[in-house]
Amino acid sequence: MSREELISRIKDEVNDLHPMLIKLLAKLPGITDVEYTHGSNEMGADLVLAKKHESLGHIQYVGIVAKVGKVHQDLSDIERQISECFTVPRYFRNGKEEVYISEVWVIATQNVTGGAQRKIRANFVSRSIEFIDGKRLEALINAHLPVYWIDLPLYVSDYLNTLRNITVELDRRLSLIDIGENQFYVEQDIDEQPEFDYRRRRISQKRRIDIHQEIRKERFLLIEGGMGTGKSKLLRQLTNHYTNPEIYKTTNLLPILCTYKDLSDSYHKDIEQLISATIAPEMLSQIEEVKYLVLIDGFDEKRNTSGEQLEALSALRSQVINSPNYYVILATRYLPGLQEANSLRREIACYEIRPLTLSKTITFIQTLCTKLDIKNRIIEDLKRSPLFKDLPRSPIAAILLAKLLNEGSEELPSNMTELYSKYSELMLGRWDMKKGLQSEKEYEALNNITMQLAEHMILNEMDNISLVEAKAIVDTYLSRRNLNLNNVEIFDRLINRTEIVIANNQMQILSFKHRTFTEFFYAKSVLHSRDFQIDNRAFQLYWLNTFFFYLGLRRDCPDIVDAITRMFPTSQAERWLKMINMGNYLLAAYASPYDTIREGIKKVMLDAAQLYLDTIAMREESPFGHLPQMGILWLVQMLIRGGYSYTFFQDALESAAVAIATDDFDKDSYDPEIKPYALFLLNVAYIELDENQTFDLLFELYPDPLPLDLSLTLRRETKNLSERTRLMRKQDKRVKKLLKGNQNLANIVEKMYETPVRQIKQRN
Repeated sequence: MSREELISRIKDEVNDLHPMLIKLLAKLPGITDVEYTHGSNEMGADLVLAKKHESLGHIQYVGIVAKVGKVHQDLSDIERQISECFTVPRYFRNGKEEVYISEVWVIATQNVTGGAQRKIRANFVSRSIEFIDGKRLEALINAHLPVYWIDLPLYVSDYLNTLRNITVELDRRLSLIDIGENQFYVEQDIDEQPEFDYRRRRISQKRRIDIHQEIRKERFLLIEGGMGTGKSKLLRQLTNHYTNPEIYKTTNLLPILCTYKDLSDSYHKDIEQLISATIAPEMLSQIEEVKYLVLIDGFDEKRNTSGEQLEALSALRSQVINSPNYYVILATRYLPGLQEANSLRREIACYEIRPLTLSKTITFIQTLCTKLDIKNRIIEDLKRSPLFKDLPRSPIAAILLAKLLNEGSEELPSNMTELYSKYSELMLGRWDMKKGLQSEKEYEALNNITMQLAEHMILNEMDNISLVEAKAIVDTYLSRRNLNLNNVEIFDRLINRTEIVIANNQMQILSFKHRTFTEFFYAKSVLHSRDFQIDNRAFQLYWLNTFFFYLGLRRDCPDIVDAITRMFPTSQAERWLKMINMGNYLLAAYASPYDTIREGIKKVMLDAAQLYLDTIAMREESPFGHLPQMGILWLVQMLIRGGYSYTFFQDALESAAVAIATDDFDKDSYDPEIKPYALFLLNVAYIELDENQTFDLLFELYPDPLPLDLSLTLRRETKNLSERTRLMRKQDKRVKKLLKGNQNLANIVEKMYETPVRQIKQRN
């Protein structure tokens, strides 16, 4: 919009010019307050603003006389308003203060002639008067209120601009990397989670989606991702996208970004309350046909049970269904038992952030590590590193590794915990000690204070604390020790130089830059205090990463690994989480005697097989009860494949197969038919490590047809193999012969593929 078009936009002085001036004047340097006074009691000033004196610092009050059009001949009304501004006292700050105006600004949307200015100044020769014509007004708008030129209601464009600035600043503050003003974003790949179906499945086939298209189609989206996969970053990127005025004009989606903890604690899990508190009342009353895009981060960071998480998802979904203008995107770590296997599955669109590809991992490292040459030997070393298997799954791992390499780290970390350890040492200044820039006392103090902050936040389920409280932790720690360290300097170093925690001075809070830092330092804290209870929290979502880091820091801890291995979960949800995460725990404790790992793998496979049998028999209520039997078997084998197909486990998988095949396990603890299922699961994990392996061990042990579900599964598993063994072909013939002409058996097979196990149980 040009200056010539300004007057055409402002058609009504009260309804158009004044709201714009309120927004504009509030953004000018030195302005502390703006009040709208136009009307019968204006006493000359359409607006009054409070301005801090540049030199002396006291507050002065300025009256605004605003006019649409030109100021040239008839000046009587303007002169009356100016006179009243200077002579009549008025109340300010909602009537709390009586003030006098010492300066007047005459603002016009078009020209203020030189003659008009001279005449007014002559009549108020001893008074301070400024003239702001259309040209100067345009310059001020360009500098301080550029959203005004967008063809949107001012309150909408201002909201979008403000939220965008807040999100950009939040992204900058939370970023673990600093490459100047040109921050970059490697776009994340997002997949739709497939239905579990052995009959129709194609191995590992998932539909890649365009998140913006999905938002247009779905009104409730659940996006999952593992530790450090960039869930929060994705939500901030979406917020930036939908705060673009042009995007708003085409979608009519008004974004609102919050954490689930805030939604729960501050707004009682009520989206309407969140909207009312976020959007100004005058804006709510005037916008029409708007849709609210509510982006909720950290659903998993509330310490809730699986049942409570299920209830929370159901409640949020109900709010979306009952309010056609609500669109919700919920980001969380993986929620086994919720996202795929409950009655909400058909009502919630579930997606997952795809692991980084090799090329995107290299892109991260090339971009971040300014001293790294792609031809350097370090890239080849990285590809051979055990850590590299984790890197494609975790952008944060790529970022931390790049920072280590950029600082001249001579050795690559061997696993994720070691990566976090090396990175935290770098950020807290241990490497500075080698350069003579920091003392051992400073490093130890910062390390211990960071652990105390993490412990306080984890145990109290907090994602931030007040700066006052954080300073108190620093002061208390130093006051109890004769370290001769300055409290203020240590606190300043903590928040400004470690790049692990971050202070928000405006909100007066402190937080960790990433949730995993909180969990890592809490694990260090309990390792340091040797006061960590090994219990069923190991199978609860809130505590998984803490236990992972704790085992990784211990490394050689066979007693703890054995305790977790033997511990029996207290619910079906915990049993699923144990099956999924024991692989991570065993990898973390890699320095433990390998017999402990072997025993752990054997127990996992037996427990997974028993969990499958218990679930299909519905011996206890299961979150997967809505799936058919073959869907549950597909899910179990998929999780085993993903969690245990590591070279580190190869020997353990072999020894577990021998032990189970020879009945070397506590048979009294498991169903009599457990063996073939446990051997099948061992086999699918092992095949991922060695493509030449087959299922012949199962066929040799069970020359007669295996249980029907395994027979059907193995038929699908071996169907597309390029080389099928004699035993595979023989087994296939058995199954075909068994099914041929047997209508009763065909009906049973149909139910195994199509009928939910819960429904079968209810019929029986």
